[in-house]
This record gives sequence, structure tokens and C-alpha cells, in this order.
Amino acid sequence: MKHKQKGSALLDHIANGFVAAVVVCLLLAFSSVHALLEVYLDDTQVGGEIAAEYGSFNFDWAPNNASNPTWINAGLLYIDLSSPRLRYLARELTPAHLRIGGTTAGTIVYVVPNKTHASCVEGFTCLNMTRWGQVVDFARDVGVKIAFGLNERYPKDIPGTWDPSNTRDFLTYIRDNKQDDVIFGFELGNELDFPMKGPPYPGSVCARDFRTLHGILIDLWPDADTRPKLIGPDCVGKKPFIFDFLEGAGPILDVLTWHLYILAGDDPDLAEKMMDRKYLDRSRDAITPWHTYRDKYAPQAQLWLGETGPAYNGGRNMVTNRFEDSFWFINQLGAGAVLGHFVQCRQVLVGGDYALIGSNTFVPNPDYWTYLFYKRIVGTRALLLHGTMELELIAYAYCARRYPATGGVALTFGNLNASKNYTVALRLPEASKGSVVPRIEYHLSAPAGLRSSLVYLNARQPLVLDGQGLLPSLTGQSITDPNQPTIVAPHT
Repeated sequence: MKHKQKGSALLDHIANGFVAAVVVCLLLAFSSVHALLEVYLDDTQVGGEIAAEYGSFNFDWAPNNASNPTWINAGLLYIDLSSPRLRYLARELTPAHLRIGGTTAGTIVYVVPNKTHASCVEGFTCLNMTRWGQVVDFARDVGVKIAFGLNERYPKDIPGTWDPSNTRDFLTYIRDNKQDDVIFGFELGNELDFPMKGPPYPGSVCARDFRTLHGILIDLWPDADTRPKLIGPDCVGKKPFIFDFLEGAGPILDVLTWHLYILAGDDPDLAEKMMDRKYLDRSRDAITPWHTYRDKYAPQAQLWLGETGPAYNGGRNMVTNRFEDSFWFINQLGAGAVLGHFVQCRQVLVGGDYALIGSNTFVPNPDYWTYLFYKRIVGTRALLLHGTMELELIAYAYCARRYPATGGVALTFGNLNASKNYTVALRLPEASKGSVVPRIEYHLSAPAGLRSSLVYLNARQPLVLDGQGLLPSLTGQSITDPNQPTIVAPHT
């Protein structure tokens, strides 16, 4: 009954405000075959609450390695953080958090002035404070808070041998130099239950190290209101690791976070699977149990999907950096919101074949535009959507960001079918019957096909930066006739 009352009150508020707007975000193209569907907002329940920073993004520690050219100048030590275009494009995705992590995070050595540390190979495994200062400057200018992954494999890269002295020196430096204004919180290690090399960490050992880090944070920041958050364990969810970890560290976490990739970049059938709902639903299936873990072991903590992309191993060129990837993306954003995740962090802003922005050109990839519209339209509450839905139609509903006072609703659709239009009629809660319901539609299409890097708005406007590197005007199509249905076209 508690959920029903809460949901009813919210949906009544939304219904009363429908005269202001219903915002519809579409991925749309053209077809002649139609299927009529009716969808309605559930006025007895609401979905999950999400942060204003729900759509966040990552930097990775990837090295400059000629054998992996998509990461050249794309790892944290090599990105041109001074680039005005990169800063501008990142700023347009705010509010957001910037997570800094990845496989190498656990072995980075922090070169703090006047402090001793283990030896390191300059340029790859060392982070000097000059470069760290550039990261801080980037975060301040863009307007993001950093979630930073610390070096749990320091200095021997052997489970259970973490020496926290280098971490303490680094955190002390941040505090003393008043750089904590850009810090949201700290992680410790990266996917320790599924490491790229060496044996996995026992969950109990990881929990012990988190308790040590927690003590350092309390010592350096005694005021809990200003103390950086403790975020972890950044695992993939292997059992028994996750349960052993949560038994030992769940009560001290501020954020419970994990990683998810539903497909593999080297899968020869990746392109076909990206358009198959059976595979896209792996996101929902993987996400589903995590709120139960949180509620049982760390009810005080936010729940994050702290690293996620369409396919691990850096994705694949011509698939995960093309329009085709938007179906996975819009689906996983919706699944996470409905199933109680407060933040998702997209891997990555630049780097690999799954980046939001081209690594050296800093030209937006198709997913950048999807993210941009999503963040401009979607508010901080997921809603439940029901009706005569079909498997090949992706559909999610949210409170709208632009109309919080009057109660707009944002809908996102994606059509996986190759030949069928879906004509969608929205049924509103009873309180809105008879009201005028204007809406704004943003039709995103790729006329050249799924493998295209060029996205169009409303079938007319190519989404490209102008001569000054600025975003184009992003004006939707206003629909004032409540009887005019929404059409979601094939493979868009």
C-alpha cells in the first residue's frame, strides 16, 4: 500500500500537468508496415529514483600501445585534457560524475612530492601530481565530481599484500592542496573477482582492505558531511566473492557499485546480437538481483553500475561506435533506472571502439547524441509503462527533466524490427482525461543504416558540430493533437 499511495500521488501530479508537455525521445525512420500498440502509465506504482548524474562517464588508464591503436592518446595519462572541444562536449553531458578506473587502476603509483614510493615505469604506471592537477582542472572546468579508483594491487600485485601508504600519501596531498572539491569518492581496485591476470582476490580480503581505506578517509576527513564517499567493490559479481565482500564491508559503503558488459567485442556474431532482444535482455537479468544485495547488506548505500559498455575488450569498430549501438544503450539505461540503480557510468568518454567521442578527433559518435538527448529529456524518476507491448519494441517512461513543476513525462522507444512500424497510442491516468496533451518528439535516424556514424534529427538535420565545434540547435517537433499517435519505425 505504501508504494501504491506514493505512485498514485506522483501520477496524479503528472496527469494534472500534462497540459505543459509530454516529451517523447524517439529513434525513428521509415516503413510501410504498421502494428498498433497501446501503452499506459501505471498509476499505482513508480519505478526507481535516479540521480541527476544518472548518465555519467568514465576515463580509463589504458596505455599507449601500438598493438591497440584505438586507445592511443585515450588513456588518462595521455588524453589531451586541455582540449576546448573535449571539455565542451563533456560539459554538455553534465550533470555527471567522472569515474576514473579500469584494469590498470590497481597498479598505479602516485608520485607525491617528498614521499617515498615503489619504483614505477614513467608514463604508464606512474601518476605524478602535475598530471593529477590537470585532471583536477578538467573536472572543475567541466563541472563533474570524480569517483577515483585506488591502487589495491600496490606494490606487489599479489592478493592480500596491499600497502596503503601510497594511497594515504595521495589522499593527504589532495586534502592539503584543497583538491577535494572535485572528489565524489574513492574506489579500491578494479574487478578483483575477475582480474585480467593473477588469481582473484577473496572477497573477505577485499573487505578488509576497504575497512582500512575507510579508516584513512575518516582520519583525513573527520567531518562525515565533507568526507569523500567509499565506493565499491567494482566487481563483476562473481560468487562467493560478492557475498564475502558484503558480509565484511557492506555496512561501511556509501555506494555499492559493479560492472556489466553483456557481449564480447571479439564475438563474430556481435552485430546480430546487438539487435536481438534475447541478448539485450541480459542487461535486465544481470541488473535485477543487485537491489536485493544492496537492501540486505548495505541498505544505506546508493546502487551504481559503475562501468558499463556494449561489449568488453573495447567493443568493435563499425558496430559499437555506430548507430546500431543506440538500441543496447537506450535499453540498458531504462533497465537500470526501473530496477533501482541510482547512477550508470558509461565506458568510456574517449577510447576503444565503444567511446562516446572519437579518441583523437573528439567528434561525437552516435551514442553521444543518444546520451545528450536522454540527459536533456529524462528526469530523476523512472515510471512503469504497460500495455500491448511487443518484444521488439524497447519502451521506457520517466518523469521529464524539463517540466518538473508541471509534471511532464519522457518516453524512450527503440524498434528492433527490420520491417515494421509501431504506431503507439499513449493512455494517460484517469485524472488527465479530456486535457490537451502537447508533446515534443525528437526523431533520431540514420538514413545510411545501422552501421552509419551520421545521425539525423527529425529526418532533416544532420547532427554534426558546426565550424566552431559547437552543438547544432536541437529543436524537436511539437505535436498538439492528442489523437495523433507516435510512430516508431523499423531498425531505429
